[in-house]
Amino acid sequence: MAKKFQSAVSGRKMLRDLGFVTYRHDLRRRKDLKRLLLRTKSGNAGLRPRAWKRRRIIRCRAENGTGFFNPLRIVNRTEEDLKMTNIENTIAFLGPVGTYTHEAARSFADRLGLCEPAMLECASFDEVFDCVDRGRAAFGVVGKENSLEGSVTATLDNFAFRSSAVILAEKVVDIHHCLVIHPDATLDEVTRVASHPQGLAQCRRFLNERLPGRSTLTVSSTAESARLAAQDRTTAGIANAFAAELHGARVAVGDIEDHFGNQTSFALIGRPGSAPQLSGDRCKTTLALFLQSDKAGALNMILSEFAYANINLTMIQSRPTKQQLGDYMFFVEFEGSTNDLAVQTALNCLRLKLREVKVLGSYPVE
Repeated sequence: MAKKFQSAVSGRKMLRDLGFVTYRHDLRRRKDLKRLLLRTKSGNAGLRPRAWKRRRIIRCRAENGTGFFNPLRIVNRTEEDLKMTNIENTIAFLGPVGTYTHEAARSFADRLGLCEPAMLECASFDEVFDCVDRGRAAFGVVGKENSLEGSVTATLDNFAFRSSAVILAEKVVDIHHCLVIHPDATLDEVTRVASHPQGLAQCRRFLNERLPGRSTLTVSSTAESARLAAQDRTTAGIANAFAAELHGARVAVGDIEDHFGNQTSFALIGRPGSAPQLSGDRCKTTLALFLQSDKAGALNMILSEFAYANINLTMIQSRPTKQQLGDYMFFVEFEGSTNDLAVQTALNCLRLKLREVKVLGSYPVE
């Protein structure tokens, strides 16, 4: 009897020391705590109760700075997760460093107020979405649309079919290509020009006029071409000024693109329910619309709802549903917020007529 009383007293003392006074009125969390406490007493946690307690209190205070302990946040963590940096400051982006995506990620970090963001370099857009969905990064940056090439289909497909991430903000980046060379080289020494295929295609007129007869080399990114140019006097790269500075190359000629209206919109993505409060010049909303069936007038039915609500569409694109040939869904983007009454009315009407209306985000645009 004395042993049971001592165990109960030590258990209550452990709860008090852990700071669970705020959990007293939360029945579900009290049950979770009880199971966690029983594991500790039975020895399944692999540590003595006092060592278990000290270790988790210190870890909790180091992670969120509040001293508040949440057992649901720690029980399922792996040792690899514990070695990672603060997830809330991590931004995943399509690498390598020095690309326009990296430039957009740095801009989003400034808007979020992240003084020292941890940039997580990814090899594909799929990996960026996976990092956000699986909690390896709080945010991700992906390309949405280019003024010359159109929408980025890999991003749209992830939104529609693979990921639960939503758009938190958008930024439009002006694409200005530069011819970068070795710091000590001259244009006469250049025998080949390296860049991403789109970079070479968008500067074809300049290459024909200023560097005729030079061979071209296709690389994985514009940033990679800047790195090659910084190492080889005979190789020039097509990249942005940021990549040239980052890799130690010199900008020989700026603004060499054929079309000066080249712009790319980048999206900041995150998990649902964790959207930060960002500001912008205007607000946009993106939807994924799935039809009940393929029939005549289906697209007109969708467009009429926006016309009746006086909503201006900025983008509409069809994509296959990947279920059968000829089965398509639509992406729609328009000016306005889901908080607007006209937008809410249009969405409610669409939900009555379509199989699914998926809101991919209602976000500010800078």
